[in-house]
Amino acid sequence: MTLRYVGVCKSFGARHVLRDVSLEVRAGECFFVIGASGVGKSVLARMAVGFVRPDAGQVWVDGDEVTAMDERALRRVRRRCAMVFQASTLFDSMSCLDNVALPLRIHGRLSLREARARARDVLASIGIEELADAWPAEIGDGSRKRVAIARALTLEPTHLLLDEPTTSLDPISARRLDRFVRALCDERRLTVLVVSHDRTSVATVADRVAMLYRGRVHALGTPAELFASSDGIVRQFLEGRAEGPMELDT
Repeated sequence: MTLRYVGVCKSFGARHVLRDVSLEVRAGECFFVIGASGVGKSVLARMAVGFVRPDAGQVWVDGDEVTAMDERALRRVRRRCAMVFQASTLFDSMSCLDNVALPLRIHGRLSLREARARARDVLASIGIEELADAWPAEIGDGSRKRVAIARALTLEPTHLLLDEPTTSLDPISARRLDRFVRALCDERRLTVLVVSHDRTSVATVADRVAMLYRGRVHALGTPAELFASSDGIVRQFLEGRAEGPMELDT
């Protein structure tokens, strides 16, 4: 159950975002893509489900070339490769339970009663059943993120794409979400791609990490290897320094 990028390029007008990016996310691993804002991290994740098309190169999900698919075929890919966006995108007019049940009603064609029962099971399986009857506006950002992930899990995907999951969270909520994501990898054996700039998440959750810089893979390795790196660009990012060469060239 792999996710593979081969020679991927993407520009928006005159701005070159991704330049010949090749990566493979191994089955069952939690793989982080890091880098400065605007470097193309989220674009890379969206390509896996066809929300963004590359200008050149290929994206493969479990041996199927996503870049060659039409919209109908992509719908099947999105059932096994679920994406959770940076904004949790829950519907405020629906309870958390009904938010989680929604994909089951639309794609699984279950009745409301059946979908709610299944959704409650999903929430219980990941330890957040107590949120079922809450409304999104009543709970914190971290809880909303977990509910959004639960909704993504209802169709039993093999891959999970998380776009900046800890952004906007306080440190305690962020670390709770980190443990939650790590447990998904360990207990469900999901292949997880996380787009992030959270250095603590990188250190505690990732199996491997790719750092993008000026549209290319600048560094690739385990968290321990990246944090031990003497490379100036890597050190600047990990130490949170904004000056100098981290600025993107467009």
